[in-house]
Amino acid sequence: MSLMSLESLKTARITPAKVAIFVARDVMRRATAVAVAWKRRGDLRELAHFDDRMLADLGLSRGDIASAASEPMWRDPTLRLSALAVERRAAARDHARWRRETIETARETRVQGTRSREACAD
Repeated sequence: MSLMSLESLKTARITPAKVAIFVARDVMRRATAVAVAWKRRGDLRELAHFDDRMLADLGLSRGDIASAASEPMWRDPTLRLSALAVERRAAARDHARWRRETIETARETRVQGTRSREACAD
């Protein structure tokens, strides 16, 4: 490696102004996230006033509301609610698929059993 290429690898200078800008951006980003989470906590309080049927239509339960409310104040509780609703829908789909497969297996077993009895009757 030549001397010229070593000089080109100097580290970039970080000035105090650049540091201040990065810190200010980070503070603003975090403050915005806290403000959004605070607003959505108000939305969570509105959801708590819904009856169980309305919550079920949304794919939620009363326990989901309580679980989301237990999140720390700086976290968005609606993220927890949406995760719980997605998990519940996936579990319902898996259960429905399992039931269909179980019913089909039972039907096939029943049909095979009647065929073997018919063969014995001859």
